Amino acid sequence: MGNVIIERIEISSFGKLKMLSIVPDKGINLLSAPNESGKSTLAAFIKFMFYGYTSGRMQSILENDKKLYTPWDNPQSEGALYLLTESG
Repeated sequence: MGNVIIERIEISSFGKLKMLSIVPDKGINLLSAPNESGKSTLAAFIKFMFYGYTSGRMQSILENDKKLYTPWDNPQSEGALYLLTESG
């Protein structure tokens, strides 16, 4: 597949993140923020955009990613990841 670059992250609703738009700089980007500000949730969003949720039949919220990251005020997680590949 070659190199993949994240050009933009748009999150409408995912976990505690709402209406978030991020345009990473070129190169390596560092996330630095206080505890409970959503850094791990942002990383989970990127992971789920590439690999999907693990939900299955697991009832525990700690084992069921879909339950863990579905916002309490919205039954759906929504967002987009814009990518650039070597082929364009």
